[in-house]
Amino acid sequence: MEKISNPKRALTLLEVLIVMSIALIVIAGGSVGFLAIRRVQLVDQAALNFKDNLENAKHSALVTKRGAGENWVYGIGVDLSMISTKNTYSLFKMCSNSGGYTPLSSTLFNLFDWRDLGGTSCTGVNEGIVYLPGKKDLSAGSGLKGIALNTDVKYIIFESVTGRVYFVSKTGAIFDSKIDSLLVTFGAGKSTRIIKITSGASIEFVRTTKTKEEEIKK
Repeated sequence: MEKISNPKRALTLLEVLIVMSIALIVIAGGSVGFLAIRRVQLVDQAALNFKDNLENAKHSALVTKRGAGENWVYGIGVDLSMISTKNTYSLFKMCSNSGGYTPLSSTLFNLFDWRDLGGTSCTGVNEGIVYLPGKKDLSAGSGLKGIALNTDVKYIIFESVTGRVYFVSKTGAIFDSKIDSLLVTFGAGKSTRIIKITSGASIEFVRTTKTKEEEIKK
């Protein structure tokens, strides 16, 4: 009589361990891939939020809305002094001490008093800046550990009425005219994202690799 073999042979311990190892490798690989994708999405979102706030600041400057009794607002500014160290930035009004329209100029910038006037509107006899509510935190939920600027700009100013862009140094002076754009870089390597602000008031979002980033900076 022939002996019928059992087709339902149990797996050996070695085979079970091999299967489990393969499964763990697949799961781990999938998790790493998911985290990488999520990281890119968060960097994208942080960069796009920054771009949206710049667009809103530019729009506010163009329409030049003033409150009752408010002095002339030279423009809407973006304070970048903490963006590379704490990943935060703030929006503000650049306040005149008079009510009449005054265009921005290099002389005005050199003489302007950059003190924080406090409050929320441009009133009183002193010129200075008034910060708008809500400091913007770019690192919240994104895991960003540093945002780089391609030059030492402290303020971006969008001029009232014209929307023209001025890049201002830490001394309060307008940057050299050879600097025609500011690059704000988020992330690193393949997840690098750049917001490019030009002196012509265009604001661009660029998805790029490190190599392309270097090309842009040239």
